[in-house]
Amino acid sequence: MIERGQVKHDSQNIYYRSTIGAAEAGSTLEIGITLKTKEDIRQVLLRIWREGQGEKLYPLATADDMGAEEKFYKGKIQLPESGCLVWYYFIITTVTGTKFYGNNPEQLGGVGELYDQAPPSYQITVYDAGAKTPDWFKH
Repeated sequence: MIERGQVKHDSQNIYYRSTIGAAEAGSTLEIGITLKTKEDIRQVLLRIWREGQGEKLYPLATADDMGAEEKFYKGKIQLPESGCLVWYYFIITTVTGTKFYGNNPEQLGGVGELYDQAPPSYQITVYDAGAKTPDWFKH
């Protein structure tokens, strides 16, 4: 069974998530995860959830084969056309079972954790296209 330390996603690293922080509505986001294991990986899914829309599952494809034991899986998602919150985590199925990879217990983003059941989700804040930050807030 895949174990802690063999899986990595970092929501605050552009290698794993093409937009760090808030993302513009209607944009495309690339999200990836690294697996280091000799175990046969059957499927890696990205689970996306949005209030009022429910969940969608996106199969991730191997993007970079870094050797016999290390692989990078990634996929692209189209963000909604209006501002909202989108939540995600990963579902990893191997020959020995299913594990979940999600946000860390503190739910601060960054490097996550491996779980036996549905984990805390990562958040993507989607803002309306053309939205401007007020000058008073910038300082």
